[in-house]
Amino acid sequence: LKLIEVGGYKLGFFGVLTPDTATLSSPGQSISFAAPPVIAAAVAKRLKEMGADIVVAMTHLYFADDRSLAAAIGDIDLVLGGHDHDPISFLEGDTLIVKAGSDLHYLAAIDLKVGRATVKDKEVLVLTPSWRFVSTAGVPPEPGIEAIVARWTSTLDRELAVPVGVTKVELDTRRGSVRTEETNFGDLVGDALRNALGAEVALTNGGGIRGDRLYAPGTELTRKDILTQLPFGNVAVLADVTGADLLAALENGVSQVEDSAGRFPQISGMSFVFDPGQPPGSRIVEAAVAGTRLDPARTYRLATSDYLLGGGDGYESLKAAKAIVDASAGRLLASTVMNYITALGGEVSLTTDGRIKRRG
Repeated sequence: LKLIEVGGYKLGFFGVLTPDTATLSSPGQSISFAAPPVIAAAVAKRLKEMGADIVVAMTHLYFADDRSLAAAIGDIDLVLGGHDHDPISFLEGDTLIVKAGSDLHYLAAIDLKVGRATVKDKEVLVLTPSWRFVSTAGVPPEPGIEAIVARWTSTLDRELAVPVGVTKVELDTRRGSVRTEETNFGDLVGDALRNALGAEVALTNGGGIRGDRLYAPGTELTRKDILTQLPFGNVAVLADVTGADLLAALENGVSQVEDSAGRFPQISGMSFVFDPGQPPGSRIVEAAVAGTRLDPARTYRLATSDYLLGGGDGYESLKAAKAIVDASAGRLLASTVMNYITALGGEVSLTTDGRIKRRG
C-alpha cells in the first residue's frame, strides 16, 4: 500500500498479480496468490479508510481480468496494467484502464481533473480523466543513463559478440508466433534439447523465447543473440514421462493459445494437431511420437527445461516424471542451443515441418 498527497488530494496505490504467477515464475512454496477480486476489494477499502480520495490499482493481469476487477470494485478509480503487451485504453464504467504496451515503446500519460460536487446533500469527488500514448521513438536518451547503458553494453558486446553460426533461412522468434504456432526457432530449441540429451521427445515453452524478432537469411548469430532469446537461465533436463502425462502437458500448452500465453509448446520428436475451438483440456485432436500415435500407457524419455519439469507455466503433469538428468547435472538451455548450432556446422537452415498443426 502507498498513500501520497498531490494538490490537496490523497492518492492510494496498490498492486495486484495474476494467480498464474505461481506457475509463470518460481516464487517458492511459502508464497501464495489470492484471487485478485478478493484481495483488491479488501485493499481498496483499506485505502479508502486511510483517507485516499483516489484509488489506483497497478495490475499484472489480462485485460479481461482488469475489466472484471474495475466493474466489480467501485472503490477503484484508475487501473494501470501490465501483462498484455499491447497499448490499450478503456473506460469500464467510470474506471479508466490503461496499459502502455511493452519494452517502453510508448509512454502512457494520464491527466485526472479532480473536483468536488454536492450530490443529494453529500459532497462527492468528481474525476474527469484524459489520456494519451506518446511514442518514445526518436526521443534523445538522458545523458547519464545513456553512459551507464553504453558501459554495460560495451562489456557485454566484448564478452558475448562471439559468432555461433549463420542462419540461412528467416528465423522467427516473434512473440505472436512462438506463443501460437510452430516456428523454426522453436523447432531449433526442441531439436537441440532432444539431440543433447538423447531423448525421444523434447518440449519447451514459447514464452521462454524472448527476442521477439525476425532474423533475415544471412544474419550472423552470436552468443548474445541466443542468450537474448533464452535469457532465463533455464537448464536442460531429462526425464521419463508417461504418455498420459505427456498428453496432459500438450493440452496445457494449447489451453490458453487464444491469449498468446507463454505456455504454448515448441516441440521435437513428436507432432500434434489441436483445435482451439474446443474447451481447454480437450483441444489435442491427434498426437504422435516418431510418427506413431502417442500411447498413454507407454513411458517416453523427455528432454525439457527444469522450469517446466517443476510444473512451471501450468505443466503440472510433468512434476510426476522421473528425472534422469536433473537441474544439478544439466546444461544451460542457451548453451545447449549454441552447441547444437556448432554441431550443425554453424549453419541454421531449419524450416517448419508441420510438427504442430491447428485445426479450424
